Amino acid sequence: MALPYFTPDTSVGTCAGAASSAVLLPGTPSIDAIVLITNLGNNHIAVKLGASNAVTVTMSTGVIIQAGGQLALGIGANTWIALTTGSPGTSSTVNLTTGT
Repeated sequence: MALPYFTPDTSVGTCAGAASSAVLLPGTPSIDAIVLITNLGNNHIAVKLGASNAVTVTMSTGVIIQAGGQLALGIGANTWIALTTGSPGTSSTVNLTTGT
């Protein structure tokens, strides 16, 4: 499904069992910036936005995205994202698309 008026900037990465964080947008994002998180892998993932690289996530504190699922979140001041599969030795390919 295409999002009307959405200008994407796509990156693809791997989410491993241990929680890791990455910057979504450097600097101050537009107030209407969003991130579309697509879980391309075979494992469920948990995600959580935060204002710094100190953001952490577990399967019980994050929003779960099922394998093959996707979720759009408003970024606001939360320019960092933490991701995890919650299980050591597992991973999932994740597509992060940011834009306005």
